[in-house]
Amino acid sequence: MGTATTEMASSYCGGVATGGDRFEDLLLRVVPDLKRHARRLHRDPGAADDLLQDTLERALRNAERFRPGTNLTAWAKRMMTNVFVDGWRRSPPLPTPQDPETLVVADAAGDELRPWQILTDHDLERALEQLSQRLRETVDLVWRRGMSGREAAATLGVDVGTIASRLFRARQQVRRTLTLMLARHDRSSVAW
Repeated sequence: MGTATTEMASSYCGGVATGGDRFEDLLLRVVPDLKRHARRLHRDPGAADDLLQDTLERALRNAERFRPGTNLTAWAKRMMTNVFVDGWRRSPPLPTPQDPETLVVADAAGDELRPWQILTDHDLERALEQLSQRLRETVDLVWRRGMSGREAAATLGVDVGTIASRLFRARQQVRRTLTLMLARHDRSSVAW
């Protein structure tokens, strides 16, 4: 290890800044940890990169608040979490999925239609396509091929409880997707 590398390692051990380096240099060393933390908070890589950028900007603006000798990684991760929560609070609320049984949609003639009168097989296929690969294969085995939970578990090499859990999550996601499709239906005005 060269002298410069040794000095850097001694001034930054395990995320604890001990002085000697510029704040910007120390911050650059924690970027990989911050990037992983951002990916845990946001599943969308683009949103995670934006969160990382916002956090780095805030950290640089507040550099004088950081105390040398403390854990820079923990300080920056806490700042990132605060930026994430602030953004989440400011974001508009997501549409609340309604129970499809209580949803009433009016067509162009003003007649009330129930969801099963509006949604098509194509809509259901689109909703199923949005499921993760694991959920789709479980749905295919149980709902389409008619296998029992035990047969599907044996085929996929998982526990029966895992199959039940996947089916439950698949039902929730499909219901949510179809409800949002109904709410966005082109030729309707939704009456709750």
